[in-house]
Formats: sequence, structure tokens, C-alpha cells
Amino acid sequence: MKSTQILDPKTMTWTKASDATVGRTYHSGAMLLPDGRVLTFGGEPKGAPFEMSFEVYSPSYMTKTRPAITSTPTEVTWGTGFPVTTDAPITSATLIRPSAATHSSDSDQRSVELDLSGDTTTGATLTIPANRNLTPTGWYMLFVRSGDGTPSVASWVHVA
Repeated sequence: MKSTQILDPKTMTWTKASDATVGRTYHSGAMLLPDGRVLTFGGEPKGAPFEMSFEVYSPSYMTKTRPAITSTPTEVTWGTGFPVTTDAPITSATLIRPSAATHSSDSDQRSVELDLSGDTTTGATLTIPANRNLTPTGWYMLFVRSGDGTPSVASWVHVA
């Protein structure tokens, strides 16, 4: 009931992680926080007292040296490149829509890989997909990752 595992989508393998202290089954949810931790909440099985606690899961990358975004514009546009500078080399970048979960689901949640070009030693040019259906107007967390997949803390960007 409280077993926590992490899926590696490249290898399709599961790795055991620290278990939650409370089962999160009914009316539960999880949200990715801008610093890369995960907030979990809910859990009200029938016949049990109403669960009012939450937990914050800290993935192992929280203890690693993480790349940092040192500058990026706050307004970005579809199909257009924009500069991001970092304090370390990066290999990828992702936009993640902030969560708005209800009853264990979020129909607007999305993770969008960005095209990356230029010298990636201290940043790069990132491009938002031209297809507006992939990134509807709104605020997103921008994460960059180092060569070993370690993510940065997010910077907020508005897609319009």
C-alpha cells in the first residue's frame, strides 16, 4: 500500500524509493515543486479518519551538484528561440506545467521537451514548439538537466 517506486522511462525499469509514512490511496495527489521535490497529499480510505497530512519527497538528485539557470526571459513565444544561461553544461531542457490536481488527476499537466541549440557549456538557445496545443498559454516551470540527468531548480516562464 505504501510502496514507492520510480520508473526510468528509458529502460522501463522500476527502482525502489523511500516509502511514504501514510498510504495515499483515495482523493490523493502529487505535485512537482519548483525545486524538484514532490508534494504528496490525500488518503482517506472508507471507514478511516480523514487524512489531513502531507509529505514532501526529496529525490536523490537533491544531494547532487545541480545546474543552475542564471538568466532566462520570463515571456516566451511559440516556435521562437530564447536564450538561457546556466552555471554548468546542460544537455536538455523541459517545460512542466504546474499541477492543478483534483481527485488524483490533472488533465492539464504536461511535460514538454524543448529543442536545444548553440553552445551548451554555459547555456543554450531553447525553442518552444510551434504547435500551441502542446504548450497552451500560461506559466510553466523551466528545468535544464546536466549530462547525467540531474535537473536544475525551475525558473518560471510564461508562454504566450
